Amino acid sequence: MIRQYRLQNAGWRFARVRESLFYSDESRAIAEVTAACEELDITPGSGRARTASAEAPMNVAEDFVGEDHPPQAQATDNDEVPQFSRSAVDEEAELWESEPEAAYLQGTLGLGASGEQRTGPFTGYGAKHYPDPRTAPTANLREAVLDIITTDGPLPKESLYRLYREGCPRVERAGKNLRHAVNRAVYSLERVGLVMSRDEGTRRQPSEVVIKLPSHQWVEPRPPGSRRLEDVPLSELGMAMSDASYGLQPRSDYERTSLYREVAGRYGVRRLMAQPLQRLGLAERIAFSSGAGDGVRPFGVSLAIPAASE
Repeated sequence: MIRQYRLQNAGWRFARVRESLFYSDESRAIAEVTAACEELDITPGSGRARTASAEAPMNVAEDFVGEDHPPQAQATDNDEVPQFSRSAVDEEAELWESEPEAAYLQGTLGLGASGEQRTGPFTGYGAKHYPDPRTAPTANLREAVLDIITTDGPLPKESLYRLYREGCPRVERAGKNLRHAVNRAVYSLERVGLVMSRDEGTRRQPSEVVIKLPSHQWVEPRPPGSRRLEDVPLSELGMAMSDASYGLQPRSDYERTSLYREVAGRYGVRRLMAQPLQRLGLAERIAFSSGAGDGVRPFGVSLAIPAASE
């Protein structure tokens, strides 16, 4: 794929034939190649493409430019997520995927053909059959992760781990192997611009880093579906708080507790323990902070939260 990418920069055209198609329908596979040759006026014996109306080289960047080091993965359980350690060759191998190639990959696993009915956010993953993160090719992992983000983004990275586990019958828990594989897939997709992320909290935790497609809005109010409180991005919780209080920040502990209970109750939380209180506190900061020094603004003015890569 890297060799193909370099030749495409030089103006070469490629007709890719999948091995599975070649063995299942050889004539159709060969027809794709001959059709591409005919389009370029390449005939047996000449071996030369037409020059008068040759197409211009593809507009592909010469090199991908990214961070010197990929972001370190963090876990909230007792598992230690391995840090990335790559040579220059490993990094280049990760970066073969341009947007046209990414579009080509989508759909090869048949992820849309789920037998479980989708009834709202975070539903329908029981019949997805995502590949085993311990043994699957990287391209298949990227496609599965992109399927989740496309379906239910924006979502916290911690929730991405959980949904992958629900859609993968071969794993029983979101342990370090699954987390490491998902982190690598997200990093690869983000490097080529297919997904975006930002840290909406203060600790760069997976539960506070939100991932979405470039076409998604950062804040998209949605029904709860099967989401728990920790599955809702902090910015979405903040908007729910602002709406519930008509844009007025609570002035007393009683008002704050009442507001927290109303918002948390939408996601099945009946008792405000330490963890829900902490998350709701971060959401309140986003909803009502003046943002003078922390990069956030109240809803209705501007919501600007630092990106996770910053």
